[in-house]
Amino acid sequence: MSMLRAYTRGIRPGSDASWAICSMQAGNADEGLVTFQRLLDRAIWNPSLWRQVCDALADLLGGVGAILVPEDIGQQGPWLVASRSLDPLIKIGFRDGWHLKNFRRRAIPIIKRRGHATDFDIADAATLRSEPFYTDLLAPLKLGTFLGLGFEAGAQTWIASVQFAAGRPPNQTAIERAARIRPILAAAATAAAAIGARRFEDWKTLLARPNGAALAIDRHGRMLGRADASDTFLKIGFLLKGRHLHTRDFLMDSAFQDLLSAASTSDGSTELPAPVLWRGADGRLLVADALPIYPESVAFHDPLAAFILVRHVREAASPLGDRLKQSVSLTEAETRLALALFEGISLKDYADRAGNTIGTVRNQLKSIFRKTKTGRQAELVTWMRKLIATQTP
Repeated sequence: MSMLRAYTRGIRPGSDASWAICSMQAGNADEGLVTFQRLLDRAIWNPSLWRQVCDALADLLGGVGAILVPEDIGQQGPWLVASRSLDPLIKIGFRDGWHLKNFRRRAIPIIKRRGHATDFDIADAATLRSEPFYTDLLAPLKLGTFLGLGFEAGAQTWIASVQFAAGRPPNQTAIERAARIRPILAAAATAAAAIGARRFEDWKTLLARPNGAALAIDRHGRMLGRADASDTFLKIGFLLKGRHLHTRDFLMDSAFQDLLSAASTSDGSTELPAPVLWRGADGRLLVADALPIYPESVAFHDPLAAFILVRHVREAASPLGDRLKQSVSLTEAETRLALALFEGISLKDYADRAGNTIGTVRNQLKSIFRKTKTGRQAELVTWMRKLIATQTP
C-alpha cells in the first residue's frame, strides 16, 4: 500500500483515520474495505475512476448508489460524479430544481460536527411521508433514505451521499462501517484535490503565450483563472462583469455567449459553435475558440470546464479601405469608421464596438468629412460608392 503513505501523510496519530489505516495495514480490515482502499489509490491519479468509487462505496454500505456533492450549491449541477444507477435522480433533480429545495441540506451542520448523518437525524416518520422532497422526487424512483459522509477536499466541504432503496434504510452496521471509511475517503479526496490543482497550474503554463490568451471557465461559464500572458487580451477584448466574460463588441457577444455555454457544458457528443470574431479596443481583429475539458479528465471536485483561447487574427485586405487611404489619406482609425458607416453601422454602435467614446468617434468623423469634402453620413456613403465605381479617384 505504497500510495497510502502518499496521501495520508499528516493524519493525526490516534485519530479515526489513523486507526482505520493501521487496521488495514495489520490485516484486520475486511476484504471489501481493502479493495476500496486500492480503488482510491488509483482514483487519486485517474479522475475517471471516481464513478467507480461511488459504486464501491454504495456496495460497502448496502446502498443502491452514491453521489459526491459539494456543499456549495453554485458548484452543483448535472455533471456531479455519481453511480450510474442514480443518473435518473440527477437528471430529474437538476431539471426540476430540487437542488435548490433539497430537504437534506438540514443535515449539513450535523455532518460537519459528527462526520455523518441520515434522514432520521432531520426528519420524523410523518415528515418522510409528507415532505415533497421524499414523496415527489425520491418515491417515484423507489429511493428512500440516505447516509451522508462529510469530508474536506481543497477549500470545499463535500458529502458522499449514499442512497438506499425505499424501505431499506441504513442499519447500524452500515453506519459503523461508514465511520471507518470516511477518513480514508477524505484523505484520498484531499490528495486528488492537490493533484488537480497542480494539473491546473500546469495547464496555465502550457497554454501561456505572449500572442494570445487562455482563459479558464467553470461549468457556469464563469472565469476561474487565466494564463499570465492573458491580461492584455482581457483588457482589449473583454468586459468582465462579476466573473462572466463579455466581448467588447456587443453585437458579437451573443455568439460568444453561445460558445461559452456550449463549451462549459460539453460532454463531447455535440459540435461546438464556430469561433467568434470581433474587433478589440486596439482596433485589431480577435478570434476566440474553446477547448472543452471533459469531466473524466479532471478530478471530481474540479470546476474547470473549458479553456477559451483568444488571439489576434490577420485581416484580409480591403480594396475599399486601401482606396480610402490612398485617395484622401484617411488614417487606419478613420478608415475603420468609414467602412463601418458604409456597412450601415450607426455611430453609437461603432463607438461601443471600438471601445471609444462617442466624442472621439465624432471627431474622427469630422476629419473624414474634411478629407472627403462631404458633410453628412449619407453623402459620405454616396461618395464611397462612386469611389468603388471608378478606376481612379
